[in-house]
Amino acid sequence: MYIQTTSLPVAYLQLYYRQIILLLLAGTLFSCHHKDDYTPPKTYTVQLQTHEKLGNYLTDKDGRTLYYFASDSATVNTCAGGCALLWPVFNAQDISEANIGAGLSFSDFGQITTSTGARQTTYKGRPLYYYAPVSAGVNTPEPAGSTGGEAFGGVWFVAKPDYTIMLTRAQLVGKDNKNILLIPQEHQLPSTLKIPVNPYILPIPKVLPCIFLSPINKIKILILAPQT
Repeated sequence: MYIQTTSLPVAYLQLYYRQIILLLLAGTLFSCHHKDDYTPPKTYTVQLQTHEKLGNYLTDKDGRTLYYFASDSATVNTCAGGCALLWPVFNAQDISEANIGAGLSFSDFGQITTSTGARQTTYKGRPLYYYAPVSAGVNTPEPAGSTGGEAFGGVWFVAKPDYTIMLTRAQLVGKDNKNILLIPQEHQLPSTLKIPVNPYILPIPKVLPCIFLSPINKIKILILAPQT
């Protein structure tokens, strides 16, 4: 059997292969250019979110709200037992200058160890918590963007960077470990008020607020309105 073959000109073949090579190179360059231009979204360990009424407040990387507990003081976690189930600690082991959000300062953050040995992140000396209300019998962390723990029990508050006054439920104690009781001049103490053992009683002007221990309503520090 005889098969006739046709030879293509060398110049034609060179042009054909050159076009294929150019197409391949163009695809490669386009692909590389595309990759170099892509910047993955920044992930912050702690960041600020904005609430219509609360203003700026702290959240974790997933947008879940962080809280303060007014009974905590001196970077001490006082939420234990059932409280710890409702208010789990927040711990950001990898927090650094590079992964905190805009408007926050790395120097404001710290770490403490709770009475159970757990590590917990603090902000401006205050331990930080999540809120995990009971749902179907199980403590479930609230979803991102929720602030359901705000003012809970009058002692839990959303963690914010711009509080003017921070209230703490704790007994004032002097350097010699004596309890301190501040009483405005000529102020009549309630008959139900139990004076701490060996307290300091310091008269202060009537125009200032006063602070005293009140075991009746279980508020250890009570700030009264200025007297007129």
